[in-house]
Amino acid sequence: MKKSIVSLFTVITLLLCTVISAPAASASARLLNVYGDGMLFKQLDTAVIKGTGVPGDKIHFELTDSDNEVVTSSEATVNNNGKFTVFFTAPEGSFNKYSIRLFENGALFDTLENVVFGELWLASGQSNMQYPLAQTKTGSKMYSENSLASEWMRILLVPPYTPDNSVPVEPLSDIPDALWITGEHPSVFSMSAVAYFFAEKLMEEINMPVGILNASLGGSSIRSWIPRNAIDNCPEVKDYLVNNDQYADETLSADSRDIYLDMSANFNHKIAALKDIRISGMIWYQGETDLMLNNSQYDKQFDLLQKAYTEHFSFNNGALPVIYTQIASFYYSDEGFNISDWNISYCDIQKKASSSRALITISDLPLTYLPEAGLIHPESKEAVGERMAFSASGLVYKNHKAYTAATPEEAYSSENSIYVRFSDVGDGLLCTDKKIFGFSVCGNDGIYVNADAEAVSKDTVRISSEYVTEPVGVAYAYGVSNQTANLYSSLNGEKTLPVSTFITEKNDSSVFWAEKPWTECESDKVWYTEDDKLSGYYDSWKGNNCEISFSEEDAFSGNQGLKLTSKKSSFTASPVLSYKDGLINVNFRDAESDYSKYSALSLKIRNNGAEDIVISELRFYDSCAVWYSPAVKNTLDCTATIPADGSWHTVVFDLNRVYHLGNECSLSYDSNKLKDIYKLEFRFSSASDEAVISIDSIDFAPGRENTGTRYDVDIKNADNILEYFTALILLVFGRFADLFQ
Repeated sequence: MKKSIVSLFTVITLLLCTVISAPAASASARLLNVYGDGMLFKQLDTAVIKGTGVPGDKIHFELTDSDNEVVTSSEATVNNNGKFTVFFTAPEGSFNKYSIRLFENGALFDTLENVVFGELWLASGQSNMQYPLAQTKTGSKMYSENSLASEWMRILLVPPYTPDNSVPVEPLSDIPDALWITGEHPSVFSMSAVAYFFAEKLMEEINMPVGILNASLGGSSIRSWIPRNAIDNCPEVKDYLVNNDQYADETLSADSRDIYLDMSANFNHKIAALKDIRISGMIWYQGETDLMLNNSQYDKQFDLLQKAYTEHFSFNNGALPVIYTQIASFYYSDEGFNISDWNISYCDIQKKASSSRALITISDLPLTYLPEAGLIHPESKEAVGERMAFSASGLVYKNHKAYTAATPEEAYSSENSIYVRFSDVGDGLLCTDKKIFGFSVCGNDGIYVNADAEAVSKDTVRISSEYVTEPVGVAYAYGVSNQTANLYSSLNGEKTLPVSTFITEKNDSSVFWAEKPWTECESDKVWYTEDDKLSGYYDSWKGNNCEISFSEEDAFSGNQGLKLTSKKSSFTASPVLSYKDGLINVNFRDAESDYSKYSALSLKIRNNGAEDIVISELRFYDSCAVWYSPAVKNTLDCTATIPADGSWHTVVFDLNRVYHLGNECSLSYDSNKLKDIYKLEFRFSSASDEAVISIDSIDFAPGRENTGTRYDVDIKNADNILEYFTALILLVFGRFADLFQ
């Protein structure tokens, strides 16, 4: 995701960003580049203005209002190093414009116009923070309609890194080509989309101008944002970097440095020169690179980053507030579960300093992406920014008590259920759907299966499964794609932040529940995370000789259920689990392919027609010509009759008694044969040419019994010539077959 991704954002920034240079002044005194027209100073704080000049020269500063009245003034002298610093107390934030005049030995040498006071935030991280406003749906529409943002939004555009730049060895004292713009400037489309939506929403919340220091870089590690002196003064972090060959010695030349990975590189390039600009806090979207680097010390480096920036920006009211997000779903490993473990670690980071941090969650957001941006960069940036603004409103501006994602506080077992009590639920846990999705439970075997959940109080959920009578572990939204997880904190009756991913029981033998949205029968589309070309929304089910639809009337539980309508005497329905790669069927990476750990599959089914309907077979295909069909529980038969009574029935298939090619009169096997399945197919038959059935709540039970091969021959069950002759042959040679089991 490194330099190729970065180049995308660099090109967009360079195309959209027009650098405005102030005319040269005849005076020798100069302001640093990080100051300019249209800038914003943090309200009610000590404001600092810096520049260079001739040692001994006198600098006079004046702040004037819109009536040209002097609000405050100050004096400074250029020191022996040719630098000057002016201090003044910033007025209260308001929608008023000011001017700043600077004099050198009585002669005006610079004027800053359209200056405002409000709240100023640093926006930093890697590519999902750098992702420009232009690449969002809202930003694209704004651009096409020539609709610009508020004049009261102020942004300092820190220039993007380009390969032509050398990586600074020491912290820069200024940033060449840094540019302050208002929201009305066309270059606003090059700023961070997350930061834009954050600022826009926060202005509504606090009713004053909001500014953004826009400084991020795609592909960057967290250590690249931490100053050297902070690392050198933290033995725990320094030793880790040294021992993992990640410590960048000062003797390395600029040409041999890596802006993305070298410690302190981005701090030196983008942050150091902002030292004297007072900020209200930082929003942070980063971690993808460190996850891929297996950074086992990320929490310590996060702590150090916050501590270092608190000192660097002279934040005097405790620790600098940091609002950060869990990262979006992506396959960072073959199994994919490490994305959940990483996001859980963010919860631990939050609990270490909850009074100065706020964690937002994004597992519910769509993963759609622009092809040129890539799968790792979902285009859902508006909600991320707005959630960060919600957290800032609570954490920093005290507009509400709830400001961080709910996380488990306690979990305990009772009466065949697990109860989980959450902290930070706001006014209480909230699910706006008819059913809570996303929970799974396991017993002592460590096999997680889908679970039912209900909120039993404002902060507690009861989780259970009829197939796990003694649950010992519970997980929520644990996996790569968890788009159905739907439990939130609330405020004033509205949902706020999604409950965070968690898992309570995990060891080397655990088998996790990979989300199977098709089992919920809730939607005609499901998301599959595959690669930049194939990831997207696909039909959740497909039928043959039948029409598939979803409606509330067909639901056993939840919002919707699956409806099959057929005018044929036989028809089939299959969940979509795979795609064609040439002639080969390939499972989607986050679609289940191994069913060997389950002992049963159950479903709720209702016959809405006038004639009985038969489930003639459930097939598990491991190739286009080979399948295994389970027997209905407690029978040797693969069929089940659904009476035309309009009532819901439960059908349970025994996955520890599956027949090769559906031949019930042959050898049967346990679920070990279901290790590599690319397709499930429900086959139906009806005496009528009019069939209407509803299906919902497909569940799996844990546990393979290791029954091996069994001799299940009953010639009376033969219902075709193949089964009859198979049974006959095995009756004759059955004893010999037993010898070779």
